[in-house]
This record gives sequence, C-alpha cells and structure tokens, in this order.
Amino acid sequence: MRKIDFALTYVPSLDEIAEFLLDQDPVSAPDRMLALETEIEEFKPLVLDRPHLVKAYEPPSSRKKEIREKNQKQKELLDQLNFDSVRENVMEHHSLLYGVSETKITFIAVKHHRQAHYSLTVPEV
Repeated sequence: MRKIDFALTYVPSLDEIAEFLLDQDPVSAPDRMLALETEIEEFKPLVLDRPHLVKAYEPPSSRKKEIREKNQKQKELLDQLNFDSVRENVMEHHSLLYGVSETKITFIAVKHHRQAHYSLTVPEV
C-alpha cells in the first residue's frame, strides 16, 4: 500500500501561493488558501487509490530561450528524484505536481495557474 509523502519543495511552494494570494487580496487570502488545502486533502484518497489518475507532467513549451532553459533545468531536477512517473493534477485555480513510486506518492509542489513554473526550491537548512 502506498503512502503520501512530501518533498522538501512542497511547503515552500505553498508559502509562495500564500504570499501571492495575500498580495492579490489580503481579505480573501485565508479563505482561498483554505479552499486549496481542502482540494489537496480531498485529492489524497483518490491518488492513493489510482495514482495514474491524471496526466503525466510535461513542462509547458515556449519560444523564449529563458523559459526553455528553466523547463530543462526543472526536468533534470525531476529526473534526479527517480519517480516511476511525475503527474500533474490540475485543480480549479492551482496545479499539484506529484511523483509516483512503488511505495509512495510524493507531493512535489503546488502552483497557482498564473505562475509560469512550479517552484522547486529546496529550503536552506
């Protein structure tokens, strides 16, 4: 039976979304963050039951060299994590990036649809 795990990049990605929501509208930010957390909680039993439920992740294509380079860097980082597959669950206003392995589902990062990329920054200890 698989379990849910969290990559070191997961919490910082949630922090970025919280900052974004606060900057956008401080009054509604807490409710919108709670809605995101609820969506993620509701997804957990689904992904444990059917880990390949959603599409495989493909970084967005771009004509801009800077974005292509960032996508390539992101792909290399994800390849180093050695998942059987990396999936993207597209929700109402956010997307969740997660890895699938034989023993666990690892939530890697979350992004708002207005963000171009997932933040895969590992916090410094």
